[in-house]
Amino acid sequence: MAILFEILRAVWQSFSANRTRFVLTLLGVVIGSSSLVLLSGLLEGGKEALLIASQEAAEDDLVQVRRANAPEKQAGRTTRSLDQGDVETLEESRLLRDATVTSLRDTERKITYRGKRRDAVIVGARPDALAIYRLTVTKGRFLSDDDLAGRRKVAVVGQKVWTELFASAPSLDGLEVKTAGDRYGVIGVLAHKPAFGEGGPWQWDNRVMLPESTFALSFPSGEGRPHDTDRIFVRLAGVKYLAARIDQVRDITRATLLRRHYGVKNFRISGEREEDAKGELIIGIISLLILATAVISLVVGGINVMNIMLVSVSERTREIGIRRAVGAPRVHLLVQFLAEAVVTAGCGGALGVALGIGLTFGAAAVLNRVVGGWSFHITPWAPPLALGSALLVGALFGWFPAWKASRLDPVEALRFE
Repeated sequence: MAILFEILRAVWQSFSANRTRFVLTLLGVVIGSSSLVLLSGLLEGGKEALLIASQEAAEDDLVQVRRANAPEKQAGRTTRSLDQGDVETLEESRLLRDATVTSLRDTERKITYRGKRRDAVIVGARPDALAIYRLTVTKGRFLSDDDLAGRRKVAVVGQKVWTELFASAPSLDGLEVKTAGDRYGVIGVLAHKPAFGEGGPWQWDNRVMLPESTFALSFPSGEGRPHDTDRIFVRLAGVKYLAARIDQVRDITRATLLRRHYGVKNFRISGEREEDAKGELIIGIISLLILATAVISLVVGGINVMNIMLVSVSERTREIGIRRAVGAPRVHLLVQFLAEAVVTAGCGGALGVALGIGLTFGAAAVLNRVVGGWSFHITPWAPPLALGSALLVGALFGWFPAWKASRLDPVEALRFE
């Protein structure tokens, strides 16, 4: 305890003797520590904000299951096709109780209107598709339960389909789109929706939506399986901790479907392919590069600590000589000056952590107001890592001045003026 008190007294004397120099010395460590806390928090907040912002375009909170060929080793085994039974099984899963499960069937066809022709994706949909796929109607209305029950030949078209085929029409009254020999009355137009993601799955501007029952009647599944589906979607409720939750949902969906398909993986879940990990890799590289700047700042702060300790040793040369003359061991001087460097850097680290938390809170508040969807995050490992790094930097860069102090010749030190 006496040694600790002596060390703290020496640090305080150094601060009192030249406050400006001491503050400037701490500044490098403070900047490095606060940068580590600030940048790590902003990276976490940025990831969440990016996920929230991209939902409207890339449907990041939506797990997609598609049909796929079974692996070669499982090609001859008994299995099931992707169908409505899978949808019901996922809906009944307690592990997915906060998720919405739905299916989708579609087909690519030529559609025509008064001699104009274009390719479009025909989709069978239910009235809840607006909420599930986060769509809005800009003209007319969407599909209703009556349309579904009556198997009515009505359609809701995407914005691009409307623009290219029907833009000259004054209203929706009497408009019809023709495909595969059938005519469907246009009852609504979807608002424009950004289109990103795997294979352009959310190209809603290029789609024509029919009642699910009408679609099943007009475009029956092959091989006598009317309940087959092309895709199954599992949408999460809420966006908090989305990255971790989406991985859990993928795992639960995979395990549930494998049990129902007798262990044969004749389906593919979005996010399983290598290219889907490229975004995470890019974010990881950016994180490393940004956090490396904080480490560089800490190193610069360590150089400042070494500088002030060398100056301190020079100023206290006579004191060191007296202590050596009265029998103080070299190791005591080494430990004292090394501890002073560590305490000095530790003070800078503690101040930096506090400053980093405050700056992160302020930056999150500003970014949430400017960008939207940006929440305050402090990664659990950042404060202890910042403080520990500051202490380590103090020890590493304080070693040489401490060693130099312990190696001073007492006779020469006493002659020093």
